Amino acid sequence: MDSTRFDFWQYFQGVKHLSRLFCLFIACMAYVCTLHATHYRAGEIYYETIGPQTIRLTIVTYSKVSDQSAAADRDSLLLNWGDGTQELVLRSNGPDLDFNGIPDGVIIGDDVKLNQYTAVHTYPGVSTYVVSMLDQNRIDDIINIAGGAGGSVNIAFYVEDSIFYRDPNIFGSNSSPVLFNPPIDYANVQDTFLHNPNAYDADGDSLVFSLISPLQAPGLNVPAYVNPDQIIPGANNSFTINPRTGELLWATPQQVGIYNIAILVEEYRNFDGVAVKMGTVIRDMQIIVVNEPNDPPQLASIADTCITAGDTLVLNLSATDPNSSDVVTISANGAPIIDFPDRTAFSAVPGNPATATFAWATICSDISAGEYQLIFKAEDDYVSVSGTPVPLVDIESFLVKVVPPRPTGLQATVLGNDITLTWDAPYACETSDAFQYFTVYRRYGCGVGSFGCNADLASIGYEVVGTNITASSFTDIDVPSGHEYSYVVVAEFFNQQASPNAPAYNAVSSVPSDEACVVLPLVDPIITNVDVVSTDASSGEVFVRWRRPLADSTALDTLAEVGPYRFEVYGEAAFTPAPGVLRNAS
Repeated sequence: MDSTRFDFWQYFQGVKHLSRLFCLFIACMAYVCTLHATHYRAGEIYYETIGPQTIRLTIVTYSKVSDQSAAADRDSLLLNWGDGTQELVLRSNGPDLDFNGIPDGVIIGDDVKLNQYTAVHTYPGVSTYVVSMLDQNRIDDIINIAGGAGGSVNIAFYVEDSIFYRDPNIFGSNSSPVLFNPPIDYANVQDTFLHNPNAYDADGDSLVFSLISPLQAPGLNVPAYVNPDQIIPGANNSFTINPRTGELLWATPQQVGIYNIAILVEEYRNFDGVAVKMGTVIRDMQIIVVNEPNDPPQLASIADTCITAGDTLVLNLSATDPNSSDVVTISANGAPIIDFPDRTAFSAVPGNPATATFAWATICSDISAGEYQLIFKAEDDYVSVSGTPVPLVDIESFLVKVVPPRPTGLQATVLGNDITLTWDAPYACETSDAFQYFTVYRRYGCGVGSFGCNADLASIGYEVVGTNITASSFTDIDVPSGHEYSYVVVAEFFNQQASPNAPAYNAVSSVPSDEACVVLPLVDPIITNVDVVSTDASSGEVFVRWRRPLADSTALDTLAEVGPYRFEVYGEAAFTPAPGVLRNAS
């Protein structure tokens, strides 16, 4: 099934006040009459912060529409806001085919309907809220719930989000991550199954994925749940999730049937190196395993990357299918495509092989501490003997991090033992809301060259010599003589609330500038060795060795310091004559 973006934040429009009251009455009656019907396949809940302690929330469900499930179609759902209040929320997507004033949802695949229910709510204060939806019932014949054999038809469907409302003056606002790939997919017996929910967090928070049991009520797992790999278990049956990308890998399904799983998505915000949990989302997902004489296509692998804001990312993709008669189509989905349609381009040529090209022109506002995820999917056009499309797919989960560009034009000027650094102004992303200041690093020795996205300056000897610099210059004062130095400048980005002492979060550093190298010549003699040759009150001897200062034209101004030149050695307190008295000269 093709990846499709759905408008999770769509309002229900076009129904006047009295009509809405009438519709709500009809919805309530329908809700009561179909209380124990069966139709749920999958679903989740999303929310977006739109004001102080105010969210716009959407319940998203995927339902069966054939047979008895048609009678269970829901024009409304009862939403528990988690603060002691409930609300019956009307469906808000699709055409109104039955002319009752309430949209009817959208058919998106074979016996699958997408339903969205949107509402706005203001919470009473800072706290933790669990917003949830419970309804009857799941579809029948889910083989890894309630022992299979139709037991799932009597099990409730339940999804929830945890909203950690923290002080916004310190922690900022938060919206839940959004999962762009629909939670219904096909697998084939004995073929590796891959699926990625294609998660995106608009706040730049880090996401962690894990598998949990589907739920039938708050804190209550569905009965007799087993992971898919426990249906005919063995060495060739493993079901796992990548905690970083959310990619599901089932190698390989062993039995035909309908399976449901649940994915827990936890979001964390990095505050000065401390991960603070901001919320959770639970997705209830359905996998339909078939046994067809078909093999999935194969999409050529692509490596994750990092790109500097202002550069254009270009990816060339290709896919083949071992079934020569199958036509493969490559599709793309992900946050850059959804959020930046005017700066991304995707073109595909179906075939076997199939090809595609993706391009993204990045700008400063794309800079993020997290990574953007793109999902590329190769899908065949297989149709079963019965005439039902049963496409198989291969996916590539591609992560790209957009980092701030390097400061440019770094130059170093020496004056005595002070080194003044200057760089180009204005900095390319200086007007970005997240830009804060520059940091200057120094190390002994030159020849490092240019840096990439993930430069670890400390590991190659660089130390911070200046930070919180808002100008395009910095002077390193009283630098020790006799060494060659390398300097680089880094631009620092992070978010921070206006409240005093609010911690920084989601920090990211730019690519380091090209190095500026200077030699600070040795203009003073340096004592390298002192040795007591003999001890005597009147004729003791001490041997002193020093390193000569540089005396070429770059280190000694012979016009200002006219020769002849000599070294003068002075005694210390234990010597006679008194300290500070010239001992010798040559």
